[in-house]
Amino acid sequence: MMKKSVLIFMTIYACKSDKKNELKSQEINKTKEAIIKEEKDQLSPNINTKVSVDDEFIVYYLDADDDEISTNRSISKKVVGPEIQQVLISDLPKDLLPIRLMIKTENNKENKVDIIDAKFALNDVDFDFSEDRFFDYFMPNNYIAFYNATSSYTYKTVDGKFNPSFLSRRVLIDK
Repeated sequence: MMKKSVLIFMTIYACKSDKKNELKSQEINKTKEAIIKEEKDQLSPNINTKVSVDDEFIVYYLDADDDEISTNRSISKKVVGPEIQQVLISDLPKDLLPIRLMIKTENNKENKVDIIDAKFALNDVDFDFSEDRFFDYFMPNNYIAFYNATSSYTYKTVDGKFNPSFLSRRVLIDK
């Protein structure tokens, strides 16, 4: 009889122990799932540049749900002149993979901008391109005078209007 009691006690204890281990395992799995949900894709366009005077870079982005570019979907970074090389990092919102980017640097009409290079980072993957390839991926509009030899540009007024910007080319989004 004593052996039966000990055996029953051990069985009950083992079941409780298994139940505790199962609950701990479930808690660990829930924690892992929460961590995975927090780790989202984040695109960071980085532009290494020099500017002749203080200005501001603005990166506008469109995703598949957007019809047009708006200030609600933009990130701005101030740049400091004169001629200080600086890296502009504009982390886009997490889990946003844009279908189009527009870069504007319009606050100072007298600015001269040198593009040193650029890098787009998505989580742990980097896509780098040099200054001579920048314009393969971004197309300047009519308000930008681009100089191939130096990979630099200045702004210009056209018919009394001033609205310089670069639009991403399809090849960038495909990368």
